[in-house]
Amino acid sequence: MSGGLPINASVCINGYDSAAFCAGAGFAAANLWLAASTTDGVLGQFAKRSKIPYPANEDKLEQERLGAESLPSVNEIGGIEELLKENLTTILYGYTTNPFYGMNTSAIDPVAASQKELLLVDGSETGQENPLWPIIQPERAVDFIVVSDACGSELSSGWMNGTNLYNSYTSAKAAGLPFPTIPPVVTMLNLNHTSRPVFYGCNEPEVPLILFLADFPYTAYTNISSFESPITNDQLEQLTSNALSLVTQVNNTLRHDWSTCIACGAVHKSLKRLGMTEPASC
Repeated sequence: MSGGLPINASVCINGYDSAAFCAGAGFAAANLWLAASTTDGVLGQFAKRSKIPYPANEDKLEQERLGAESLPSVNEIGGIEELLKENLTTILYGYTTNPFYGMNTSAIDPVAASQKELLLVDGSETGQENPLWPIIQPERAVDFIVVSDACGSELSSGWMNGTNLYNSYTSAKAAGLPFPTIPPVVTMLNLNHTSRPVFYGCNEPEVPLILFLADFPYTAYTNISSFESPITNDQLEQLTSNALSLVTQVNNTLRHDWSTCIACGAVHKSLKRLGMTEPASC
């Protein structure tokens, strides 16, 4: 593409709507693993993040955990280069042509429009592992967003502390994008916002309503590493069961009206926008 038009209209490249392409590009964090490994932790994801230490040596613990888990993958990079006949850049990044190249519009960053290729990376490199940025664009007019946060990289224990969601909030605020107010990490922990479902934005009229669901051990300890391999069938069943228990609040046993609460959240903003009264059950 150039200037929003195909360079060769007779050729169509398929595969960009592939789940494998999206998952592979979205999990492209090998560049950070390599940087952390070759610089002994001076560079890398957890050396650069800014958050409240919990415990006091949390950053060091997480850097050590990531280093130990990613080292086998880092050691395989040379072999992958040789096997696939690729260079280090195409191995470490989701390398693709830029569909926005040459576009002259206020909606496209001029720097992005000047690059013929894009290097796609894991969202964790910006401290935002939940893909909220494209969803909160005003043109989408989204009313309700469910954020299932199970990234496992915020604490060395593998559980959540709200860092990713708070980072999305501060980034959105800086860019002037609609986003509900998210409290700092310390406040989220003090109020137990990472151990139960929480709605954000209920009384903020110009932002979407967010239902935040942080991974928590309802029926199983699911704080396993994404590097763990292989995942057994029993572990997979436990992961799925715990996620279902989180979303359903153990089939409405922790709160009998939880299903109604989610339904109310889904229509809350649209009813407010239309000036309609919410049902009594809400």
